Amino acid sequence: MLPQVRRTSSGHRLFNEDDLDWIDILKCLRATEMPLADIQRFTELVQQGAQTASERRQLLETHREAVLQRQHEIERAIERIDEKISHYRQAEHVQVRYDND
Repeated sequence: MLPQVRRTSSGHRLFNEDDLDWIDILKCLRATEMPLADIQRFTELVQQGAQTASERRQLLETHREAVLQRQHEIERAIERIDEKISHYRQAEHVQVRYDND
């Protein structure tokens, strides 16, 4: 998925700013759990040029919606976990009070 990267005579890769930007978007897509097949498709579309901009945008919009859905699910889970933490803190407080009586 990485573009052809120039190399030094010793074989070390030489990345330019465009290469680093591409790596950054790939990392972003992986971090947000875009399926590998979709990342490969996105890469193919980028390599095909500007005429695929609409399809790339649609792919990213679909992925964004999936990420937002997971974000909402995680937020709800955090709220539920916070409720349980609060419950156990109250239970600990009551237990300490009974132990001191």
